[in-house]
Formats: sequence, structure tokens, C-alpha cells
Amino acid sequence: MNTNHPLVLKVPPLWQSALDSWEQEMTVSGLRERTIGTRLRHVRQAARALKPDPREVTSVELLGWVSERSWQLETRHAYYSSLRSFFGFIKGVNSPALALPHIHRPNALPRPVPDTQLVEALNSASPRTRQILLLGACVGLRASEIARVHIDDFFHDLHGYSLHVVGKGGVSRFVPIDRGFAEELMECARANNGWLFPGKDHGHLSPRYVSKLGSCALASPWTLHTLRHRFATTAYRNSHDLIAVQRLLGHSSVATTQRYTAPADDALRLVAESTHLNVSHP
Repeated sequence: MNTNHPLVLKVPPLWQSALDSWEQEMTVSGLRERTIGTRLRHVRQAARALKPDPREVTSVELLGWVSERSWQLETRHAYYSSLRSFFGFIKGVNSPALALPHIHRPNALPRPVPDTQLVEALNSASPRTRQILLLGACVGLRASEIARVHIDDFFHDLHGYSLHVVGKGGVSRFVPIDRGFAEELMECARANNGWLFPGKDHGHLSPRYVSKLGSCALASPWTLHTLRHRFATTAYRNSHDLIAVQRLLGHSSVATTQRYTAPADDALRLVAESTHLNVSHP
């Protein structure tokens, strides 16, 4: 991380030294740059609030600091993970982060965007936003994956076009993509020096901005990420192959894929009615 950047707030020298060593350890361990940056940002916040020497931080002090944060469950889970990793690196079995409780995140229900809402958004979207929406809804990509689509990611074989996607943890997958849509995207990428969604100065748009564009085009409460739920739900209903859907989404666990797939509106009723017993009622 470039700690000399004017927007990066300074931390005490002893923290910075420990953070530099930890960053090097994460890099040689093969963690992705984005993951490393997120973890460093989490711990730097703690560094500016706790003792000048991270090796002197106690579990009581760490618990006191995290208790003052008004984080959502997912955010709290992410911060605790970063703090456990950092203090585990510098203090091992004496890590104060061992006192952090494990966060039990409730399994959220699938929230697939209704096709009526999707069509409405597509009809009013700009060409760029339309492509973002379709990559989420019909290819199942995350915002970070959409942002990084490049001309070199498209492949064609006897079966048709596929898109090479590098997802969470640097895991690669190939996702089949409609011929007409693939050719449209490749034409746009060629016109933009390779990137489908080029940034203002160089490289590509940030995942945050891609997520904002997609989410703003959809009516509340739908977001760009709920288009992945739409992809998963539609793909599973048409195939009944959860493993295939898992691989297309790039999930490491089938359990995660299950949380993305909603049953058809009448499926639960049909199953329940199949158990009906024909008996007379008084």
C-alpha cells in the first residue's frame, strides 16, 4: 500500500513497521491485491485509535474499540477477520484478537430481481449500464468481475463463446455467453483499448462505481448483486443442476449457491399439496 498517498492517514511508526511486514507476508502467500488493501485499511483504523505499539494492545482494549463501532454484521465479520490475521501474525498464540467473538450471520433469503423490473431497467439504461446489468443478470458476474472484463477474456470454440473470469481468491472459471452479446461486448472493448469499461484516466472502472451504476438503474430495493441471485435462480430452475450453477457463479461452496436460488413461486405450494391426505373433515 502506498502510505505516502495524501489520502492515506498516517499510523504510529511501530504499527507501520508491523503492517509492512504483514503486507509482505500476505503478498507472498498469494492473496489478491484487493484483499490485501481491504485488510490493511481495516487494521489501520485500529492503529489510529489504540496504543502506539500494536504488541502492547490487550484484548480488553481491542474489545473496547470494536464495541464502539456501529458496523453491520457483514462489516463486523470482515474487520474481525482482518484483526485476527494481523494480531495472529505479530503475536501468535498471545493475540488479543483471539477474544473477538465469532459472528453468526443469518442466512439471508434469495432476492432475485424480477424480470419485469430488469426489463424496465434495461429499457431506460444507457448502453454502458445496459451491458453492466446484462453481465450481472445473464452471465452472473460480480461487480468486481464486471469491472475487469477485457477483450482478452473472450474465447470461442466449437460450442460457442465463453468469458474467462477471475473471481474471489483468484479462482478462474469460464462462463458461456450468448454469441450476439459476446460480439457486442468485444466490439466495445476493442474501441476502448481492451477494457470493456475503461476508467477516466487509465485501467478500468472501479467495482464500487460499477455497482453504483447497476444499482441506480434498478428500482429499490434491488441492487446489482441481486442480479446474481436472478441468474442463479433462473439457471437452477431451468437445469436443476446446483453444481453447474455453483461453478458458473464461482462459489467455493454449494451452500452459498443455495442461498442465491429461490424456489419458483408455486414450487413450495405444489410440494406441500403433494402431501395432502384425502380424508373427510367433520
